[in-house]
Amino acid sequence: METITIVTASLLPGLVYLSLGFVLVKGLKRADEYGSGTVFLIRRDYSLFLFVLSLCFFSGMLELLAGEVRDLSMVTDRILLKLYLVSSLLPCIVMRRHEIQDVPWIQFYVPAVMVAVLVLLFEVMSLTGRVFLAMDIMCYGAVIVNMVIFLYVLRYALRILRGTAEDEGRVLARELLAHVTFLTIFNFLFLLYSFGIHMVADYFVAVIGFASVHAVVAASVLREKPLVSCLLPDAGHNPGLGDIPDAAGALHPEPSYVRIVRREDMTEHGSNDSVGTLSLKERLLGYFECEKPYLSKNLTMEEVAMRLFTNKSYLSKTINVEMNKNFRELVNYFRVKEAINIFASNTDISMSELRDRCGFNNNASFTSAFKLNTGYTPGEWCRDMKNKREKAMEKEI
Repeated sequence: METITIVTASLLPGLVYLSLGFVLVKGLKRADEYGSGTVFLIRRDYSLFLFVLSLCFFSGMLELLAGEVRDLSMVTDRILLKLYLVSSLLPCIVMRRHEIQDVPWIQFYVPAVMVAVLVLLFEVMSLTGRVFLAMDIMCYGAVIVNMVIFLYVLRYALRILRGTAEDEGRVLARELLAHVTFLTIFNFLFLLYSFGIHMVADYFVAVIGFASVHAVVAASVLREKPLVSCLLPDAGHNPGLGDIPDAAGALHPEPSYVRIVRREDMTEHGSNDSVGTLSLKERLLGYFECEKPYLSKNLTMEEVAMRLFTNKSYLSKTINVEMNKNFRELVNYFRVKEAINIFASNTDISMSELRDRCGFNNNASFTSAFKLNTGYTPGEWCRDMKNKREKAMEKEI
């Protein structure tokens, strides 16, 4: 009876993880539609993660059915050890897609290699008959790897929060702290299972606990929302962007659809209640003004929709209908204004550096956006503004 129970308890979650992985894969759009945004990449990585978790269950069930491992408790131990070890990579999926200290490879590949080596060593030693030694190495190794990842993620999360990171970095830090909480839950479940109160009961409690955490993450990935979002950052207020001056010195009035929503309009004391009273257009413009996501060269509509707790279709409709623009034109408008602010503080900056700092991918998009919003190319505008500034200084002298 216990054998049937364990087989069922292995087959069912394995099929659930497998099905959920296929749902994520089916929902993936083409890479060129997502761009290189974190939404597409994290969703793709998490699909693979779910497939690996399903293999953890299936491998244990097959070992039991094949008779390679006759001890039922040994089967549950092997399944839980693999589940515990692989689950420790969960925050690394997020870290892999964010550059931290320009060493993104260490955020995922080093822990992944450690996990892969442990699993391979465990399987090889088991096949050669050294099962108990393999179990000891796997158990201690899994705990060490989990704690290393725990401390690694916690260190960077706290470092970002204590530093002078941009608002986007603080969102990442809070996201990583949420994953640290999950790692704590994994450690607690593994500790609870090791007490050995009852084999079947312990196994069910641990599996349900792991599945619950994975379901929470899967839900956030499916809905393209972060686990912890920072729509209203706590950083200092950034001054609003003014009208765009043209090369002749005249001001192009800020379009009526770009009424910047200040942070104090969104909330007085960080209350989320005030957010619900704002329209999506106001939240979008407030988000752009506060967090400057347009500085990212790979910004996608999916990422913005995720931050604003909405979907791509509704966001696109709001921009088209209420602002009479498309998403790319709105992003480029803010990029041009950022370029003007940067140039105002440093007139000796090169065009290529100016282009890169305000978020444009290439010269063609930089030139067309600048001409659309000012009537002049970047070179013409900057040259004329620089000459006007020099003449004004000469008159003062």
